[in-house]
Amino acid sequence: MSSPPVVHRTLAVPRAGAGETGYEDAVAIWAGGWPVCAAVADGATESVFARAWAEHLAQGLVERAATTDEALRDALPDWQVEWRAEARGRAEQQPWYVAAKAAEGAFAALLGLSLHADGTWRAVSVGDCCLFHVRTGALEQSAVAAARHGGRHVAAARHLSAGDRCRRGLAPRHLLG
Repeated sequence: MSSPPVVHRTLAVPRAGAGETGYEDAVAIWAGGWPVCAAVADGATESVFARAWAEHLAQGLVERAATTDEALRDALPDWQVEWRAEARGRAEQQPWYVAAKAAEGAFAALLGLSLHADGTWRAVSVGDCCLFHVRTGALEQSAVAAARHGGRHVAAARHLSAGDRCRRGLAPRHLLG
């Protein structure tokens, strides 16, 4: 039995009143074989370099296929270290107040999904990105509802500045990294 073909498309809309430069989200997809891996990251508007951090997270998730809680927890510290160096370089080229804002960190919600040829799937999320499972035109379950039912709470993936301690976990108020 052959695997079904994978067709994907990305639709994006910037926040109200902003042009494309106001789009602070990111999507990454790997569909070169099975499992297919996709990620969506929603950069937080109030943080500096939000789009770049969202892109870093989405690409990192897809490259590592980090679609389990454990894989995400293991990968996030590496992404944060990489990001600190990138953010430092970006901030050096900006006015002093951008560097000060960059020291506060960048924030994003993140959702990762792996689709398997046998029809099974796995998803992981941090923050308020939503996954909707629709079958035969009906909503079967939203990942947010499932997470609430399972007792998980919303957190955000944060780039931590060098002085912050490293905490691992997805509990409320925990800063991942």
